[in-house]
Amino acid sequence: MERLGVRDPVLSWFRSYLTNRRQQVVIDGTMFDWKYVQAGVPQGSVLGPLLFLVYINDITDSIQSTCFLYADDTSLLEIVEDPQLTSAKLNSDLINISKWTRDWLVTINPSKTEAMIFSTKRNKPVHPALYYEGNEIDIVSSHKHLGVPLSSNLSWRTHILNIHDKASKRLNLLKGLKLKINRNTLDKLYKSLISKG
Repeated sequence: MERLGVRDPVLSWFRSYLTNRRQQVVIDGTMFDWKYVQAGVPQGSVLGPLLFLVYINDITDSIQSTCFLYADDTSLLEIVEDPQLTSAKLNSDLINISKWTRDWLVTINPSKTEAMIFSTKRNKPVHPALYYEGNEIDIVSSHKHLGVPLSSNLSWRTHILNIHDKASKRLNLLKGLKLKINRNTLDKLYKSLISKG
C-alpha cells in the first residue's frame, strides 16, 4: 500500500486492521484451534475485495503478455503470430506467476487452469503445450469466464442459449401469476426478472 502512495494515518490504520488476525475452522460442530493468518486478506469484509486487488496488483510486473485481473480470476492473453513464440512467452509468464504465488503465499489450482485458442480458421496450426508448475494445461473449446460462456470458434450460440433458457424459466414463473396479480405488478416483475435479468 505504501508503494501505491498510501501514507499515515491511513497506512497505520490498515496495518493495525491486518496485524495479528486469527481464524478458526469449524467442521460439523467441531471447533479447531485458532491460528494466526500469515497472509491474505479478511474474507467477507467490505474491504476484502479492495485489499485483495492491492495484494495481487504486482502479479503483472513480470508478465510479458496481456494480463487481466478480476477478483481472484487471472487471465493471460496473447495474439498468436507464431505458435512457438507465443507458447514460449506464455510458459515464461506462467513460471513467473508460479514464482510470485510462492513469494506471496497464494495458491493457484493447476486443475482449474485452462487454455483456449480462439480461431475461425479451418486448418488450425499446432500449438505447443502450456505448463503450470509441471502440469500440462488442458486446451478447452469452451470456458465460462466471469459468468459468460466463451467458445473457441468465436460463436455466441452457447451464451445465447443460456440467456434464452434462463428467460424461458422466468417467463414460465410469470405465466402462473398472470391471473393472480394485476397487470402493473406483472409488468414490473417482467422488467426486473426477464428483460434486465
